[in-house]
Amino acid sequence: FTPHRFTVETETKMALCNCKHTHNPPRCDGTHSSLPPSEE
Repeated sequence: FTPHRFTVETETKMALCNCKHTHNPPRCDGTHSSLPPSEE
């Protein structure tokens, strides 16, 4: 994985992706909700 730089143009609320499966980095697009549960 590589870092993504971005500039927020307007003040807004957003969620940053932590699962690394988003199709819209660095923003969360909800892809994590369709991933299988991780094994502990």
